[in-house]
Amino acid sequence: MSTFYISGMTEDEHGGIFRCQWRNNTVQMVEFTPLRRNSFLAWSRDRRTVYASMQQETDGGAAAYRVQENGALEHLNTVSAGGRSVCYLEVSPDGKYLYSANYASGNISEFLLDADGSIARLNRTVSHYGSGVRTEQRSPHPHCCTFTPDGKFLCVVDLGIDRVKLYPFIPEQGLAVDGAGEIMLPPGSGPRHLVFAPDGKMAFLLCELGNKLFSFRYENGVFTLLDKVSTLPEACHSGSAAAIRLVPDGSRFFVSNRGSNTLAAVTFDDSGKLTVTGFFPAGGASPRDFNFLPGAEIVAVANEFSGKAVFFAGKPCRGQLGAEAAVLNLPRPLYVLV
Repeated sequence: MSTFYISGMTEDEHGGIFRCQWRNNTVQMVEFTPLRRNSFLAWSRDRRTVYASMQQETDGGAAAYRVQENGALEHLNTVSAGGRSVCYLEVSPDGKYLYSANYASGNISEFLLDADGSIARLNRTVSHYGSGVRTEQRSPHPHCCTFTPDGKFLCVVDLGIDRVKLYPFIPEQGLAVDGAGEIMLPPGSGPRHLVFAPDGKMAFLLCELGNKLFSFRYENGVFTLLDKVSTLPEACHSGSAAAIRLVPDGSRFFVSNRGSNTLAAVTFDDSGKLTVTGFFPAGGASPRDFNFLPGAEIVAVANEFSGKAVFFAGKPCRGQLGAEAAVLNLPRPLYVLV
């Protein structure tokens, strides 16, 4: 049996966190935790706490939930983020800080965490400045914040300014804002999500507006561009790339494409060369996120605008997805936490 969580974002009481189970090739929603405009979920480093974002346009926030033995969530507390449209959360390597990317307000937040997993307080916010060449880039839009594998930098992917900001991280002190570096992307790229290869030597950056995927060599805060490739099917000339995830064995990855409503399988070699090996239907409209259930043979796809999570059997570690195995109807599913 596999337990996992899906966020459903609505303004009313129907939005929140859905605890689900996969057992004997069937899926079941077993618990609902109300949380309006919940858009993202993240584990604590010890996987005893789940953090959830609230994507309010006025004042977003982060909520902490203790995970019970059966997977049920117990609310610990909720803290304002000092920003709007909180769309990503990341816990520091030492487990003492929580960071959020606040899309609409163009800033990131640094929270202090208590030993029990609750959020002690908002420590500070850090603002970005600038704009891009497209109408979607009239201001900064941080969309992702993730740590480098060596734990030395927090990478903040900003769709609005075509940059990835690199903030040095100092244990017990947090971010060193004045020492930030950056990766500059081609104008109009609209970078969205960043992941690292299992060995930590390569990084992969997905761009929403340009529908491009970039590979980089990574070493001690330095990113060196290796390759780039389109995420769109050949017959498709527009779209909106959404999520990128490595398969469980780290051998390849998939990306989701809104518009064409597909998942693309992508391989990479030691030189960072990227090759798209196939496209698969997402089973719905606007695949915002997807994830691999334990065992690596079931892929859960959160199709936001068709209001359903679709589960595919297959062999994703070989770049293959099969037929639909199950469907779960949920309000605006956005994120799958496994």
